[in-house]
Amino acid sequence: MAPKLITVLCLGFCLNQKICPHAGAQDKFSLSAWPSPVVPLGGRVTLSCHSHLRFVIWTIFQTTGTRSHELHTGLSNNITISPVTPEHAGTYRCVGIYKHASKWSAESNSLKIIVTGGPHDEAGREVDPLLQL
Repeated sequence: MAPKLITVLCLGFCLNQKICPHAGAQDKFSLSAWPSPVVPLGGRVTLSCHSHLRFVIWTIFQTTGTRSHELHTGLSNNITISPVTPEHAGTYRCVGIYKHASKWSAESNSLKIIVTGGPHDEAGREVDPLLQL
């Protein structure tokens, strides 16, 4: 092979490794809440999933006990919840599908959303004071 062709192929391989790394456990996502993970009842909060990798489809989900509830799946890496209700209190995570792979990434860090404005149980959900008697 001509030296120029080998150089171009090597350069392309190196750039591909840098630009298109494979998703895995080392590519941990982070999930954030804006303006804060502590939200007043009836307020609004935006959950955003962050990664330095490019993903095609993002999923943000809420975990309650051993069950997970998909809150959002799509091309956008964020979702705004408004108005916030007691059911929105809990733990959230996100994942994504890498553009050049067919498997989901590792889950993000967990983010606990706390809804304020009334009495709450251990999970951060508002409870009826009459049921506590």
